[in-house]
Amino acid sequence: MSRYFVSTRYLFRQLQRSIYTNTHLNRHILSTRIRSNITVHPTPYTCHYYSTGSTFNVVDFDDIQTMIKNKSKDCHLIDVRERMELMQGYIPTAKNVPLSQFARAWSLSSEDFEEEFGFSKPDQTSTLVVYCQAGIRSAKAADYLSQLGYQKIRNYQGSWADYSDKIKTSSGQGN
Repeated sequence: MSRYFVSTRYLFRQLQRSIYTNTHLNRHILSTRIRSNITVHPTPYTCHYYSTGSTFNVVDFDDIQTMIKNKSKDCHLIDVRERMELMQGYIPTAKNVPLSQFARAWSLSSEDFEEEFGFSKPDQTSTLVVYCQAGIRSAKAADYLSQLGYQKIRNYQGSWADYSDKIKTSSGQGN
């Protein structure tokens, strides 16, 4: 029984490392024998995981606070959460472009983009800071924007969860 737990724990740690470092799942790890009569086989397709450990510049809570205070016109804070998630709250000055609508949104003309989302479409020389609930979708959004040719992309890794916790703590509402 203890061998089973050690093997399972080993497999779980290896999968976590694989996901965290933004790598493909290691087929050798997936085919590791867990018990003498159970083997986990690799899937026939390649699993791709996104991580917040991307090559994009990362911003933190203090950087976001500075952006809010400065209100720079060439820096756009983009919330990629779905519209229903905005009921939890949002970071001041942020504009919402849900990740589920990203491909369509960024293919729109500037006029159509502004009509649909309520702000002018950022040009490729603008700085874009993306965030979501926990940093996973924002990493996907940053990757997509990079493929479109945007150069100045930043990812708020902590995203809304980090921001809301720090705001509560700084206002005395936290634990």
